[in-house]
Amino acid sequence: MPPAQKQNPAGEKFAESHLPATRPRSERERPEGGRRRRGGRGGGGRESRPAADKERSARPSPEGREKPAPSACGGVPAPQTPPEPAAEGGDNFLEELGGKLLEAVSRSFYLTIRLLPEPLRGPLSLGYLLARAMDTVADSPAESVPTATRLEHLRAMVEMIKYGTDPAALRPIQRDLAPLQKHAGERALLEKLDRCLGWLESLTPAADRWDLQRALTRIAYGQELDLLRFGGSAEGEKTEVRALQNAQELDDYTYYVAGSAGELWTRLCSRHLPGYATLPQEEMLRLGRAFGQGLQLVNVLRDVPGDLRLGRCYLPADELATAGVTSPANLLQERERVQPILRRWRLRAAERLDDAWRYVRALRGKKLRYACTLPVLLGIRTLALLAQAPALAEEKPVKVSRGGLRNIMFTAGIGMVAPPLTEAFYRRARRQAAA
Repeated sequence: MPPAQKQNPAGEKFAESHLPATRPRSERERPEGGRRRRGGRGGGGRESRPAADKERSARPSPEGREKPAPSACGGVPAPQTPPEPAAEGGDNFLEELGGKLLEAVSRSFYLTIRLLPEPLRGPLSLGYLLARAMDTVADSPAESVPTATRLEHLRAMVEMIKYGTDPAALRPIQRDLAPLQKHAGERALLEKLDRCLGWLESLTPAADRWDLQRALTRIAYGQELDLLRFGGSAEGEKTEVRALQNAQELDDYTYYVAGSAGELWTRLCSRHLPGYATLPQEEMLRLGRAFGQGLQLVNVLRDVPGDLRLGRCYLPADELATAGVTSPANLLQERERVQPILRRWRLRAAERLDDAWRYVRALRGKKLRYACTLPVLLGIRTLALLAQAPALAEEKPVKVSRGGLRNIMFTAGIGMVAPPLTEAFYRRARRQAAA
């Protein structure tokens, strides 16, 4: 278990009182109707929750990462003696959910997971599935599911992640959202959400469960911010394009939805693979956080045109105004003005991937190093393609071809026996990304 309070280089405090609680089954498994309804579809508060945790603000406003996030992502006190659930069924969960279901929602992540040492496969597969399920809830079609309903379902999911499955809250999520999913894997994921939550409740050791709960509540907080900033106010309503206000908001967003996953990965490696890295744990946590943020920035940059069509602009409004762009809705008509901003954020993403590359080089195990090398090489190659492509090309998002992906996989494999070759690939793509 993490120490009662720990300070990392970013100023984030990990206080025991902020860890999600896991209640004994006798308290969690109440018959339907045994909870006081919060109101609306998918609601379900608990009478025993602290009063401060019941109050929901209309808009979360983080003051810093050391504070627990409000509403869906707030912390709750940890029990004095946390129970250790029975581990039976854990292997079945991994086989059932970490196999075909995981492959259906992300073939690339599925391939990465299969490369990892055995102790990491279960918790990381489960973490990905639950994060993807929350993302599916948040991104359900706006014309069919109003923002308020998506927010309520997302918050209900976080409650179940922290406290255990609540059938009264789970059924509306599956009933309302699963049939709307065009992606068969995401539809199946929502239909099996009860199994994913059951896997979380049975996960051992307890420290793995706490780490997943902490990371997932932070990821959900970033998704909640997205819904409140960009979600619109009514069903079917088309809103104007909105932008993040400044670089700090973009940095916070990438931390919550991806940097926190890098921290989770690092904590699990430290627990299950002693001596997994040549650098101190605090430095690996910092680099892991940057690892996730760098990959998310790559996604942000390649998806700018598509996000604009959805009313979202992750490029900071103050930078756009300084460049003479009067409205984020005009980005596609003012490509030349936006070019310096895109390059600046491309360089920022490359700097984060430099940290990710340091993370990779510090890893000892070949399987672990290979699994982490793939996304870094893919990310830096994508940045290089973005640098070479016309600004804000609308036809298709820039992506590495299948042949390019095979080349990256081969290069990453060669790097296990001849590291200079992989280093040369990274450095070449890094120079192209900075062009």
